[in-house]
Amino acid sequence: MKKLITLSLLAFLAMASFGQQRALYSQYMSNKFGINPGYAGIEDAVPIHMSLRQQWVGIDEAPVNQMITADSYLGLNTAIGGSFFNEVTGPTRKTGLTFGAAYHLYLGAGGRRGKRYNARYRPSKERREVLSFGLSGMLYQQSLGRNQLITEEPDDPALEQGTFNQLLPDINFGIFYQFEESFYMGFSILHLVQTQPYLTESRPVRTYYFNTGVRLQAAPDVVVEPSILIQSISPLWSFGGNLPAYTLPFQVDINTRATFGEVFWAGFSYRHQDAVVGMVGLKQGKLEIGYSYDYTISALRPFSNGSHEIGITLSVGNER
Repeated sequence: MKKLITLSLLAFLAMASFGQQRALYSQYMSNKFGINPGYAGIEDAVPIHMSLRQQWVGIDEAPVNQMITADSYLGLNTAIGGSFFNEVTGPTRKTGLTFGAAYHLYLGAGGRRGKRYNARYRPSKERREVLSFGLSGMLYQQSLGRNQLITEEPDDPALEQGTFNQLLPDINFGIFYQFEESFYMGFSILHLVQTQPYLTESRPVRTYYFNTGVRLQAAPDVVVEPSILIQSISPLWSFGGNLPAYTLPFQVDINTRATFGEVFWAGFSYRHQDAVVGMVGLKQGKLEIGYSYDYTISALRPFSNGSHEIGITLSVGNER
């Protein structure tokens, strides 16, 4: 009975809190490629990023997410990137891969408009103005564990198999603009295809991301980076009424992060009607480790002890 109540609560929250079918990560600032395929190749090095998130600690079978991403500039204004992700919530699991490419247009004084740059030379980050277009394919397995479900009929013939599995394809698209190291802006759409799974009655939610931020030199050894992330889902009418009327059409994250001497950083985020986030990180050479804690402020507060997230980035190759 307790498990049934927990699963019912999670199902309600999954719909009520933004109709969310995308895993939520608080340290997206350290891994912009994770939400936008257009970011591929923006960095000079090859960033390999790993994230582990335990959401809503204290609630049985709450979401647990893992993700690994990597991207690289190849030359001739092209870049590639890919990811592996695993998202578990109660009896459901979503595991898959993405792989895509991006094309860079170099603008402004830092580069000749329309010129192609090889991997060894392109405008330095301090003089680089780039507009990138990215497209990635996704293939993931959606599974449902029968042993974790409670039904009215213990021997329901529809659930005789131990696990239901289905492979689903999808496509993601993104645009990313960066001016030197001082300003960036991105827009992306995830789940363009919205392939219909037979395990559920609803399609994956098409999710839109818009993020922008600036990098300010507050002191000789202190850089402050305020940013904002807006997530939105397709209008309710496009789902034929499958989503409840109380589903929020968008969610806003307001963030500020300060880096001290390129060694230590600390930040703060406010996620509208959901959480207040504190985060810290250390960087040593090519390795960066970050930790964040989400303090729940939504209706889940009486049940949740917050969310924990660890992010690790290893930058392979030379940074210019």
